[in-house]
Amino acid sequence: MALLRYSKRLNAAGRHEDALVKSTEAIDIESQLVSVKRAFLPDFAKALIYHAYSLLGTGRFQGSLESIEKAVEICRQLVSESKDQYSALLSKALNFLSVCLYEHHRYDDSVKAAKEAIQIRRMLVEIRPEEYSFALADSLNNLSLSLGELWKYDEALTVSREAVEFARARVAKEPNDPQKWLLAQSLEPFAEHLKGLDMMEESVRIARETIVLIRSLATDNEALRTDLSEALLNLGKGLTELGDLEPAMQALKESVEIRRVLVESYQRVQLPLLAESLDWLGWCLMGMGRREEALEAAQESVDLFSHAMRTSDCPDAFRLGLVMALSLQSRCLRLAGRSKEALQPAREGCELLSTFPPHYPPLSVAYVSGTVLRAYSSALHDDQQYELALKTAKESLKARQKLPIQYVVDKSESMMRYAQTLGDTNHLEEAHRVGTDGIATLRPIAETRPGINRTTLAKALLKLCRIDAKIEEHKSDCVGLAQEAVNLLKKQPETFGPELAEALHELALAYERENKVAEALVIAREASELRLVWAGKGTIRGFGALMDQSKALVRRLSEKGVTHISPMPSPRLHTTELLTRSPKRNTTLP
Repeated sequence: MALLRYSKRLNAAGRHEDALVKSTEAIDIESQLVSVKRAFLPDFAKALIYHAYSLLGTGRFQGSLESIEKAVEICRQLVSESKDQYSALLSKALNFLSVCLYEHHRYDDSVKAAKEAIQIRRMLVEIRPEEYSFALADSLNNLSLSLGELWKYDEALTVSREAVEFARARVAKEPNDPQKWLLAQSLEPFAEHLKGLDMMEESVRIARETIVLIRSLATDNEALRTDLSEALLNLGKGLTELGDLEPAMQALKESVEIRRVLVESYQRVQLPLLAESLDWLGWCLMGMGRREEALEAAQESVDLFSHAMRTSDCPDAFRLGLVMALSLQSRCLRLAGRSKEALQPAREGCELLSTFPPHYPPLSVAYVSGTVLRAYSSALHDDQQYELALKTAKESLKARQKLPIQYVVDKSESMMRYAQTLGDTNHLEEAHRVGTDGIATLRPIAETRPGINRTTLAKALLKLCRIDAKIEEHKSDCVGLAQEAVNLLKKQPETFGPELAEALHELALAYERENKVAEALVIAREASELRLVWAGKGTIRGFGALMDQSKALVRRLSEKGVTHISPMPSPRLHTTELLTRSPKRNTTLP
């Protein structure tokens, strides 16, 4: 038993490899003793539990599950002989079985194990509340995490709230570091479940409370820093969803920095966690228009998830993460003007969908499938493979329509991609209908949570504008659609200059179609000026072609008989103000 106690202390200190050495020794000794005398069976079960913990701590998923399943089997035998004596031991084994199953993404089985552990621990709390309320809160946390992964957020939140109440009561009675740590570990899933129910402001508040609590602890070990990085990730995710991107980026960067340090000592366990933080950082940076940094984060995330898939004894634990990282990489490559390169990661992500095991939660599969299929459809569209892009866009929309109501942005994105591909394959009336519905779906969330959603709405308006330009009865709507997109993008010209230039170009075309050549020429020159600024930055490939496009439009409009136009635009466009704020302004309007 001395070896087990030593192994436990080593695990608590984050020294999992050393702990594994000691637990392996203990297993060898206890198994020999059991073969001689059955009375040592309880000690053997305890050794298996701690051995499973050490194995999981070193990233050995399969061995950990096998060890804990054997421990549960032995504990059940012991309980059948003496329930009062061994129920606590069985609850401990079941609790960790729930953890192992969670890591294997077997969430339904994890829920069953956690519920059985909770049932036992509730009875133990009635007898000895001081001793077992801590353990009960731990099991409640495990149950809530698995329920959350099954998208059962209402039930998960109820369970999580009970764990938080237990933990708060213990802290109020005895405000020491272990009690505070339990509270922090209870608050982490609580914040995540609030986010799952679209209660973003409350989720952010709880995530911030968790961070403050963890920073106040005197302990400094791997587990504590892992919890801090997770809390920072939760905060970054919530702030990203709210569109508060600058503080989101700071939280996500700190999460990445912590996990980079941890990877140096605990590579097998921490590499996938680092990949997760990088993935979210990439999405945040992309939303901020920081294309190069987003692509770097996405590439590193893909590399880390790929490494985990190759080297882990449980690759299923990383497939979902890898597909999401590949989706982000593809989108970042497109935004950087590298459309041909964007095809490969999106295609690879789509191919991985067929390898998903049946125990993955259906809604998680729908979410990930919808994301990567949309990325692939976009890359195919840029490559002018319109029929295949249409098919893939339809599949993306079908997947995302399965998601809960709070995923309106994802649904509208897939609707607009589907509408665009319908338009490019001459299904114009259906394209107009789908596009109009997509914008109507997106407008409310863009008003309440502008951030990234404002830019998403602007891009959707431009897609519908291009569709309506091909439909005689809707051509007159194009000026209004393009103008609204311009107005939205002018709120962040320093970030979304390329998108704004695109919107201005579309607005100029819309005015040209209405034979308002003077207005069209002013706006076309404004688009050309802005594209010249961004072409000078050299961060986006293919800008030369866009510059040629703008020059051709200006030339065509000029040839229509307009020889001199005052550069004073209509009040709605605020051209002079825009150019003053534009990055690297080094030219003037003609």
